Amino acid sequence: LAIDDSDNANSSTSEIWSFIIEAPHGIEYCQDWETGDFDDWTVEDWGAGNSWEMYLLDGQGYTAHIQYSSTGVIEHSGLISPIFDCSNQATLELGFWHQLRMGYDGSWTLATVQGSIDGGNTWSVILAQWDSQDYGSIEIIADELVDITDWAAGEEQVRFMFEYEALYDWHWNVDDICLNGVLDTTLDPITDLQISWITGDTMQLYWSPLAEADNYN
Repeated sequence: LAIDDSDNANSSTSEIWSFIIEAPHGIEYCQDWETGDFDDWTVEDWGAGNSWEMYLLDGQGYTAHIQYSSTGVIEHSGLISPIFDCSNQATLELGFWHQLRMGYDGSWTLATVQGSIDGGNTWSVILAQWDSQDYGSIEIIADELVDITDWAAGEEQVRFMFEYEALYDWHWNVDDICLNGVLDTTLDPITDLQISWITGDTMQLYWSPLAEADNYN
């Protein structure tokens, strides 16, 4: 049963209808930390300075936040995701919002987003990197989107880390981290979709079932 629930009126000037059967959705994970804690993420520290903490940012809500300590010690801390099973994903994208302020005389910052396929034992992939030696004094406020299909699709123990290392150098806010995928499927396409009947704004569709399909959407 298919019902047109769009904002436009239910009308048509043709008896010819076309349909697209989309690839099935895979992983749909998002973390915005609006609970006020890290939930399923973990924090690991290697420096003597500040660590990641929850921070209420005007207009953004709770974010993961790290800031320099102003005591002459190095901030070095990793914000680490849970493990994701991506073994049956055909494509994958990682998105996040961040505000990174870095760079002034006598200071330095290295902020990276890294990927692991062994549950975080090793971090073999650099997804993004911002180095104050390259960028200078700058504030970055942006939504980032990274295609991670090449190295993460098909892996069972995918993990991400936001690593901040700095001395006397501002802060980093990270929020709205989302991992989205499309399932890897070998299902044949539906080729005989037909309309059985139409009554008002409701129509019934018919097609030959696919033996491998768990459900249709």
